[in-house]
Amino acid sequence: MAEKTATIELKDGKDLNSFNLSIDKIQIFLNPEEKKDKDKDKSEKKELEIPKKSKFIAIFLAFFLGRFGIHHLYLGRPTLCLVYLVFSRYEFMFFVGMAEAFIYFITDKESWYKDHGTEKIKKKY
Repeated sequence: MAEKTATIELKDGKDLNSFNLSIDKIQIFLNPEEKKDKDKDKSEKKELEIPKKSKFIAIFLAFFLGRFGIHHLYLGRPTLCLVYLVFSRYEFMFFVGMAEAFIYFITDKESWYKDHGTEKIKKKY
């Protein structure tokens, strides 16, 4: 890291020798707003965003229990789950569940977070 040089002057107008100061060790806040900005950065680092609903669990449920619509119950759509339960006796519901498992598998993270949301968790350290 580059070091800065500072010159210290006495009230008489005489200056002392230049000293090398390390920016990492000494923090001088000339403007109080800078301190607030740095405190905000620290508080933002303590929060973590995680998805509310796991993509892996949704794929697993859609693959194995997709015929019955259990994955929709997990994702917060109970009405659609009931529709799947009503039609679960028909064979085509098996293929619908498999297709949804594949769709969940190819969905990227950004779309998944957009559809199923994220929540912020504060770190405890």
